Amino acid sequence: KKKHPVLLTLRIPAEGGQRAWKVAERRELFLSLLPLVEAIDVELAAARAMQPVIDEARRTGKTVVLSAHAIQKPASPAQLARWVGSFDPRPSTILKIAARIRSWRDLQHLAALLVNHPGMPLAVMGLGPYAAQSRAVLTALGSRLVYGYLDQAAAPGQPSAAEARKMVLAVRNLEG
Repeated sequence: KKKHPVLLTLRIPAEGGQRAWKVAERRELFLSLLPLVEAIDVELAAARAMQPVIDEARRTGKTVVLSAHAIQKPASPAQLARWVGSFDPRPSTILKIAARIRSWRDLQHLAALLVNHPGMPLAVMGLGPYAAQSRAVLTALGSRLVYGYLDQAAAPGQPSAAEARKMVLAVRNLEG
């Protein structure tokens, strides 16, 4: 029994995943698990290959998260602009950007996404040693999602689901 909505992702290695999926195998698993979840997360770069999954998710009223990752080094402003420019904001679709943070400037670039695109459905989060602090700041600026792990972190600096929940509740308390 679920207490909270479930988001399914089958991450590809190029964007932090552990398994080298065959496209057909990945599509089949997404489609078989789709009835059990409320949302899916598919990499923006793999959206074309996963289009049947995205179409079925939309047809069945699921939220679609299209994600982009800069895991090893911070995303440049130009890269962030390319990701935003290639996103088609359709109903129940969110663009998730997760990028390494090494400095306050990197955090400012991520924060600028939320400040400069207030109507866009964005989930923005930092990776690395400053992830926890960045996620609190970005949540306060309007990031739509905060990812947390259940058993072990899936990304550098990712908080547990319990920590992520506390973070969101603290931000809501700030809002009054």
